[in-house]
Amino acid sequence: MLLSAGLALAISGCQTAVPVLVDLRGLTVADLRAAQMDADRHADRIASGCYQALLSELQIPDERPVGALSALQKARNAHRFIQSEAFAMACGPLAVDWIRK
Repeated sequence: MLLSAGLALAISGCQTAVPVLVDLRGLTVADLRAAQMDADRHADRIASGCYQALLSELQIPDERPVGALSALQKARNAHRFIQSEAFAMACGPLAVDWIRK
């Protein structure tokens, strides 16, 4: 399953928001599981928490859109997820950590 959406993370706590663009169209459950296992092996709690949040969303049973309205709803679901507080709390620290490097 692919999450067909673009992601813009705004870094909080800064005077101005710094947009970080990540393309989520290529994410798959297998890729996220592999990344999470690697992060866990290296005790990278920041990355592991983000990958777990993404896995939770991607593992929701998902059928292909039937038509325009169901495709629109799938895009809306993805957009709402990446705008959620739960996602920001899980993946915000990873974005901040990545920018600092």
